[in-house]
This record gives sequence, structure tokens and C-alpha cells, in this order.
Amino acid sequence: MFKSIRTNTGYDSGKRYIEFSIDSKDSRSVYVGVDDGTHNYVAPRSTGIGENIAYSNSVSYKSAGRVFSRTSSLNTGGTGLPNDAYEQGDVIGMAVDLDIGSLSFYKNGSLVRTISYPAGLLTYVALSLYGPGQQITVNLSQDVPFAYAAPAGYTDWAGNPI
Repeated sequence: MFKSIRTNTGYDSGKRYIEFSIDSKDSRSVYVGVDDGTHNYVAPRSTGIGENIAYSNSVSYKSAGRVFSRTSSLNTGGTGLPNDAYEQGDVIGMAVDLDIGSLSFYKNGSLVRTISYPAGLLTYVALSLYGPGQQITVNLSQDVPFAYAAPAGYTDWAGNPI
């Protein structure tokens, strides 16, 4: 079963950049992304954020390379290519533009996909892990240098210039 967590602080405006470093990963799935923070993060689920219908208003990039969305603007069962899969050692960047409503995922600095996301929605960084063999480091702040350059005009999650 998947366990999911989210940040304590959400935002509804701004252009914000986050990175997820995949420190250890076994053959099971990892989901990184965002949601609106209204979900039960204690109860284990059979799938992770974005894929599970219980996580409405969520978007995720699954380690198998698929991007899932459960928002009013897009509801997809997942799209992606095999070369979009990520493993231990990869860094997943996420650029969220809450002003115009877009979300972009990057793998090791290269754009994977940009999708629409509800503008102005209170949004939290979230992730789902399956089993104890997964370890992710989430970098929300430019206090620790990002591994890859953020898109021009983006701040860290707290709104500090990068």
C-alpha cells in the first residue's frame, strides 16, 4: 500500500520550483507532484497521488514515466513514454505556475511534460511511496542549491528568488 505525505504550507499564487532527488528506489512505484491538501494522508491507498481517484485536484509524475492528473481541467489515466521513467539517482524538477495554471515536470534538467493545472488553487507539494525501500529528498528551498536551473522567473516553494 502507498503512504502519501504533503508539505505543511500551500500556496495559491506564484511561480514555484521544487526538486525531488530519488535517493533509493526499488522496483515499486514512487509518485511526486502536487494536490490541494484535502486528502487523508494517514490511510494507505492502493495507488498514489494523481492516479487514485480519491486524490481529486492532484497531479503526479510516476516513476514508471507516466503523468497523472485528477483536476477539473484534465482527468487522465496517465500518459508518458518508457524513457520518461525515473530511478535511483535521478532528480525530478517540478515548476508550478499557480498564476496562469500550468505544471511542468523535468527529469535531470530536461522537460518531460507540461500540463494545465487550476490557476489560483491552494496547492501543496505531495508524494506517495510504496514500501520501505524508497527514499526521496525534497528540496523546497534555494538555501540548498538546486541540482538543475529553475525556469526563468520562478522562486523556490516559499517564494524566495532563485
